[in-house]
Amino acid sequence: MPSFCSYYVAKLVREKVWFVTGNFRNASHVAFERAIEGDGSTFEFLVPPDREEDFLVLMEQLGAQGCVVSMEKKENRFALELLGEKL
Repeated sequence: MPSFCSYYVAKLVREKVWFVTGNFRNASHVAFERAIEGDGSTFEFLVPPDREEDFLVLMEQLGAQGCVVSMEKKENRFALELLGEKL
């Protein structure tokens, strides 16, 4: 079975979204992030298996700075679609 990225969904403080996304764009290959349709403060993160620890450390630091409201690891919806499973 192929290996897929871990999938996280996080609610960010809207005024600090730019700071969070800037950190991930500066931290090479830690995660791919994008906003989920809606209010602009809910983001999904795709994290390579070998960078998950780095991702969690960075998210913990961002949470301590008041940037992250909540975060949850979920089934990778892209992997499920690729494998032909229903969400």
